[in-house]
Amino acid sequence: MFLHPLVAVFMLVWLGFVGHGALVDRFGPPILPWGMFAFGVVLIAVGFIPEVMTAKRLLKLALYPASVNAIQQRPVC
Repeated sequence: MFLHPLVAVFMLVWLGFVGHGALVDRFGPPILPWGMFAFGVVLIAVGFIPEVMTAKRLLKLALYPASVNAIQQRPVC
């Protein structure tokens, strides 16, 4: 499972600009750009990773038992 390409491009650009600003720009307090960078990473991690785990679990529940039941249902003679 992957992020939508537009979301991935947006986050790449956003984190690139914020990371560049945190490393190069020394005019403001450094906590603001680093906080924005951390927020972007946490936003992706919290919003995407639990959904991937849930989707994988649901797919396993939907697909795996069907194949197991088809093999186990043999006529007893």
